[in-house]
Amino acid sequence: MGVQRENFGAMAYNAWSTIKEPISSAKANLADAIDGPEDQRRRTRPSGTGYNLQAAPSGLNRQELLSIDKVMTQPVVMSCFGRFISNKENSAAGQAIFYFCVEADTCLHNSGSTGEATMLHNILKAYVIPGAQDYIGAEIFPLLELAAASTREDPPTSMLKGLFEAALKWLEQHYFEDFLESTEFEDLLTKTEDMSRKDRHPAVASERCVSFSLIKVNERGRKQNRILSFRPSGMENLRGDSVRFSYKAADVESLILHPTDKTSFKLACLHYYDYECESETHRAQVASAFESMGLGRVKPRALQMGMEQGMAEATEQKAVAAPMPKLSDYEVLGVAGKGAYAEVRRVKHRNSGRVYAMKVMKIPHLIQRKQVERVMAEKKILATLSHPFLVRLHSCFIDSNRLCMCLDLAEGGDLFQHLHRTQAARLSPAAAGFYCAEMVCALEYLHNHQVVHRDLKPENILLAKDGHLLLTDFGLSKMDVTSDAGRESQDSQAAFSMVGTKEYVAPEVVLRKAYGKAVDWWAVGILLYELIVGQTPFEGRGGHIFDHIVAGEVHRPRPGSRVAMPDSAWLLIRGLLHVDPEQRFGAHDIREHAFYTEVLKLDWDALEEKDLPPPLRPKPAPMRPKPNQKDSIVASEPTLDPAIAAQFELNRDLDMVVPFQATLAPANPLGEINSVDSMDGMFNYM
Repeated sequence: MGVQRENFGAMAYNAWSTIKEPISSAKANLADAIDGPEDQRRRTRPSGTGYNLQAAPSGLNRQELLSIDKVMTQPVVMSCFGRFISNKENSAAGQAIFYFCVEADTCLHNSGSTGEATMLHNILKAYVIPGAQDYIGAEIFPLLELAAASTREDPPTSMLKGLFEAALKWLEQHYFEDFLESTEFEDLLTKTEDMSRKDRHPAVASERCVSFSLIKVNERGRKQNRILSFRPSGMENLRGDSVRFSYKAADVESLILHPTDKTSFKLACLHYYDYECESETHRAQVASAFESMGLGRVKPRALQMGMEQGMAEATEQKAVAAPMPKLSDYEVLGVAGKGAYAEVRRVKHRNSGRVYAMKVMKIPHLIQRKQVERVMAEKKILATLSHPFLVRLHSCFIDSNRLCMCLDLAEGGDLFQHLHRTQAARLSPAAAGFYCAEMVCALEYLHNHQVVHRDLKPENILLAKDGHLLLTDFGLSKMDVTSDAGRESQDSQAAFSMVGTKEYVAPEVVLRKAYGKAVDWWAVGILLYELIVGQTPFEGRGGHIFDHIVAGEVHRPRPGSRVAMPDSAWLLIRGLLHVDPEQRFGAHDIREHAFYTEVLKLDWDALEEKDLPPPLRPKPAPMRPKPNQKDSIVASEPTLDPAIAAQFELNRDLDMVVPFQATLAPANPLGEINSVDSMDGMFNYM
């Protein structure tokens, strides 16, 4: 493959000699550069070019894609462009140049990283040196006389940048105009327009699908929770419900296992994507599903053979007895906190060394307080849903008559702790708006899956190490709620239980009316007010707090007081704290409100990608000393029925993620707790 011109061979070889020296010294230079400040070691990406891996195919605009630079920033469009070139006759040169552009752009995007020198060496060796399989030739690259094009002071990638721009110009002259007029491009615009209207993971009932909850590592080394789905027709990478990128089966090449890190792999399509699994067994499951769907081969073969042997042994063991985790598998590092019927411990897995937050609940207490069904619902929600702002469940098991849930560790503690460490226990309006926006994203995702949280408050909002939020504690959450404002019909189901925390409950809950998803938006309004003012809007008044909630009288801080409440923030709070749930703001109203569009100018997509720096950089929350005494077991303690206990078991090494399916069951208010007196510890009045 390639366009070879022998009369240019000497020039190309001379160019390689010029490039070789800066490449060989690049590794030594990078070691010094990486020790310096970040703004010195990270070089600026070429303006207007580059492959933005996080761009989502949501409603592509024709006018925005009339430049090849723009096309190369849209992964789905770029993939379509590559297929268009490969379908052309005599397109060997075009294909080589296209793949050069993809790899060169990746190298330029990683300029300053430890792998820059290796990437640069491999690219130039594959495409520039005569005799290489994909040698392109100097006829296309007029910049190969590099001795005059760069100096020793320039970074090694400066020469690659010139070649990259020349290659883009060649593709534009030979293929780009035809591509814009092609049926492939028209079909792509139509497809992404439909996807933007739904912005949902398209369900294909007639096609097998296997999904895994994984960690995707982007080009900047940032780790992101993602769902990776394999089908015989292709693969998709999802953030929550949003498809971040997808490829048809013809564009998927292989799955490459990391030779030393037994939990990592690369997915090779038109680009390489890095993923991390929970364990070696988890990675083996992903690889096995990848091949079973006929998407490609797993490489290297030697690793795969060992993997297949391990999978066979694991399958044989699982047939006898599922190797579920045990308390002895974890070392207790400390106690993060205690609740009415649970203790949260910081633990380290003895084999993997990973640190988790373990929620430990005594089963006798759950039975006595009739909380088994609620905890079962919490486990199901955590096991089946995945979003960047939701805490992840890694395993769930029963040991020593204790129910244990291994969750993401939020090293920063909860938002309540941070509020009370700040002056006057409040944040700036901008910081408050930022964190409420992350909760809006999490709640919108839950509502899309017919789940109402019902207990949003600072104590249930955790700060991860990077400063972003994680919503936790789904013990009061309700599944299968399809009604927004509480109206019930044949296709709409509401909730009835009087649950929550008194400062955050909505008026319809206090009045014991049927309610829906709008109760969570009321709690967002309370949260936004509290973060800005320093207290919830209805506390500290005379009379019972429920009387004030039902009346809906919210007092704005007086002008000239120490609390600055912008007009747009106040109007947003008033819209969220509307007594009538039919009139209350929802997710769309919040996203389009002037507080976010005009004051904060928030990029919601960048927010969900965690590309926006959070206002707080938390320090690790203090841990209580680990308990000295071991939990005692009394033979007469009540235990769970074995069939019920089996439903709690979850091990990410053995269980794949099944897309959440909310089932519409008939309303059964008698099956819920309607008596306030019976909700011991769950609804505090005083």
